[in-house]
Amino acid sequence: MDQQTSPPSGIYPTPQDQVPGQPPVQNQIVSPNQTPAQSGQSNPTPHKDNTLKIVLIVLGACLVLTVIIVLIVFLMIHAGLKGAQSNANDAKIKSSLSSLQAGTAVYYDEHQSYKGFTLDDYTNQQVQSAGSKITVQGLSDKTYVIYAQLPSSKKFWCIDSQNFAGEVSGIQSSAASCQ
Repeated sequence: MDQQTSPPSGIYPTPQDQVPGQPPVQNQIVSPNQTPAQSGQSNPTPHKDNTLKIVLIVLGACLVLTVIIVLIVFLMIHAGLKGAQSNANDAKIKSSLSSLQAGTAVYYDEHQSYKGFTLDDYTNQQVQSAGSKITVQGLSDKTYVIYAQLPSSKKFWCIDSQNFAGEVSGIQSSAASCQ
């Protein structure tokens, strides 16, 4: 009963495992629960390095996309606010000229003429702060024309002695009325 039992295959190196010019393969048994690093063998796991690279690339891409989305939203809000600001400036000009129209009526009642009417500093400053300037023309006993350019449309808001107040596309320099 001299039977020799051979070791299970795959545990011990065989002569076929030998590489010419290399040291012989050491006999080492690795438990199924051991990793090569625990058994003393060096067998790096390149898939862990690749996984880390992939995760970093995905996180970087997400960060770039987030920045792009925030930038787009910011630009949309900024454009909307710029339009709202332009509309607010138009409203300020219209309101200032409407007050001025009431002031010209009071002046006419007191002097029976529009000659000598001057703009008050407050109204002038309001219109200038809105990005425009007031132009007065045709002051006479019975007529006047006052207008300012609207920043949003490049048209003019015009008031005159005929009680007109409205938007016009242009005004002739010799005009005695807005229309």
